[in-house]
Amino acid sequence: MEKVFYGLNVEFFVEEIKNRPTIWDMRCETYKDRIKRNEAWMEVARQLYSNFDVMELEKQTAVLSELSKKWKNLRQCYKRELDSQCSKSGSAKKKRVQYVYFDILSFLAPMFSTKATTSNITVEEEDEDEEEEETEVGDESHLQVESSEETNQSSLRSFTASAKKSCKRKHEPENPVADICQFLKKSLEDKIAAEKRQKEKDEMDDDRQFLMSLLNYTRAVQEIHKLNMRSEVLQVVTKYYNMSRGSQPEQQSTHVRADIALIGLSVMGQNLILNMNDHGFVVCVYNRTVEKVDKFLANEAKGTKVIGARSIEEMVFKLKKPRRIMLLIKAGEAVDAFIKLLVPLLEPGDIIIDGGNSKYTDSTHRCKTLKEKGLFFVGSGVSGGDAIARYGPSLMSGGAVEAWPYIKNIFQSISAKVDGEPCCDWVGDEGSGHFVKMVHNGIEYGDIQLICETYHLLKDVLGLDHNEMCQIFNDWNKGESDSILLEITRHILKFKTNSQPLVDSASQKGTGECTVISALEYGMPASLIGEAVFARCLASLKEDRVSASKYLKGPSGLQYQGNKKEFIEHIRKGLYASKIVSYTQGFMLLREAAKVFNWELNYGAIAFIWRGGCITRSTFLGKIKAAFDKNPELPNLLRDQFFCKAIDNCQESWRHVVSTAVTLGIPTPAFSTALAFYDGFRSKTLPADLIQAQIDYFGSRTYELLSGPDKFIHTN
Repeated sequence: MEKVFYGLNVEFFVEEIKNRPTIWDMRCETYKDRIKRNEAWMEVARQLYSNFDVMELEKQTAVLSELSKKWKNLRQCYKRELDSQCSKSGSAKKKRVQYVYFDILSFLAPMFSTKATTSNITVEEEDEDEEEEETEVGDESHLQVESSEETNQSSLRSFTASAKKSCKRKHEPENPVADICQFLKKSLEDKIAAEKRQKEKDEMDDDRQFLMSLLNYTRAVQEIHKLNMRSEVLQVVTKYYNMSRGSQPEQQSTHVRADIALIGLSVMGQNLILNMNDHGFVVCVYNRTVEKVDKFLANEAKGTKVIGARSIEEMVFKLKKPRRIMLLIKAGEAVDAFIKLLVPLLEPGDIIIDGGNSKYTDSTHRCKTLKEKGLFFVGSGVSGGDAIARYGPSLMSGGAVEAWPYIKNIFQSISAKVDGEPCCDWVGDEGSGHFVKMVHNGIEYGDIQLICETYHLLKDVLGLDHNEMCQIFNDWNKGESDSILLEITRHILKFKTNSQPLVDSASQKGTGECTVISALEYGMPASLIGEAVFARCLASLKEDRVSASKYLKGPSGLQYQGNKKEFIEHIRKGLYASKIVSYTQGFMLLREAAKVFNWELNYGAIAFIWRGGCITRSTFLGKIKAAFDKNPELPNLLRDQFFCKAIDNCQESWRHVVSTAVTLGIPTPAFSTALAFYDGFRSKTLPADLIQAQIDYFGSRTYELLSGPDKFIHTN
């Protein structure tokens, strides 16, 4: 624990003194200059007390007096310790406990020469010590010595006192407190006099008086118009300033106006900015921590057309109209806080874009609220991650459709391209852009879980090593199962490392959870996405699983006895069929939300947006686009001929994989729930009739009859 002396951090206090030799070094030229010494003491006080300059004069004097006393006390203790060490040797010296601050005060050693001298330095040092004979108040545990040492210290004090009496006859004692008080008083008088002179000067300044006369009119202007007013005033002043320098008005330089502003310099934010710059757009950047703006401009954005702003007001001023401002910050309160700052500075028709992972309900609310103020809000999902943002993300924009013509060129230019077409389009109204991004993330959860279960089957059922699995994924990625996630998995398995195996636990950011909650709210069976989320929850219970593995029994000693090559193909087909179910459930949820919110979603366009620049990208999505292009009202992907036939071709292998996994005790929740959904969806009848009867029995909830639907009956 740090030693604290009278509420002060002693080490910090001593360091500040040490940095100002004027206070303590009698060899310093300014040591005898009382004004310089007083100024040095005030600098120390400012370092220790941030509010020193606003204290009353009496309070400042008291603080400086106290600091002076503390310093004298420390210095005297150091001198006693130094003299004691110089007078001891051998075993006696070893018994002592050294003064706790001796080392940090060692810079004073030259001031306390042990040689007998009558120099001015020696006399002045005694003068300074003579001002106050004070021992350290409070705990003196840092002055621990043996009893014999105390006797010697007493003798030393007697000698010092005698020397001081001799000096007293030659010199009048200093009074630094009075000097400091006088100095502060004079400083205050000088400050008052300077302010008076400045006031008189201002009263004689016609330009200042003219500008001050406009103050009341300026304050009367509505906040929504103030930024434009300042801009126009600045242009007029600049015009006549240039004329006074001999410039022609038409030749005056103009400010560079940015096409779009981006707030938030995360890695993704920086990469999107550089992407926009590469496509010829001027971007104005702002970050709450302004130092990040300077650093970005000096490094990553050096040599580009990117411009910076050190305030929200400056950023808004530097934008072309209608102003386009994109937020890439943490979802939630931070977004609302920035919108609140922006609204007073903007004009009707200006556009605010939220590119974070905001909840679609928040985006809907913001869209409605800002529309009432004449502003356009866009909630845009940005997919692909930090690295992909640099060269082509997938963009899903929704909100105020009036904004689309003004941001379309920028967004489609920076997005990923597939067959020359941008993976970016207008999704729909209000919060639809963020809803589509949320469902995309939920499907991504499902895809990842399916590949993990595939890895588990190949490793634990077939006993394949990483090289063998790497080759399998490479082969699959050349056919109908092609996807970026298979490619990523292949790279991971190919990577050689000497480190220990990874922990079999996975975290989540919550986007999968949000998809499942929305599915429950709108009554859609997104069971595969749900199992993918729950699989991560189960995996996170690492300690419980390790413990349970010691006492919960399952199949033991069983091994797969079939043909490995054939089973690998069964797994591939089961993976493909399960993936069809995952996307089927995702688009069912999109369609139901569109009904609830009256959104006009283009499902074919959404599938194409996902074909590039995001984690779900695959050629498989081209088949989904084709299905919706052929029938925009398609209620379910399993009703499309291509997908119906594809699942039928995979069905036997799919069932074989799930049954084998169950037999061998290998968990495959995503494969299994996908198959269960398929069987449930194709069933003409399900046992829900019994559910009706049960809840009517114990809850009087009534039931319906096939012969009379929409007629509810209760039986006692």
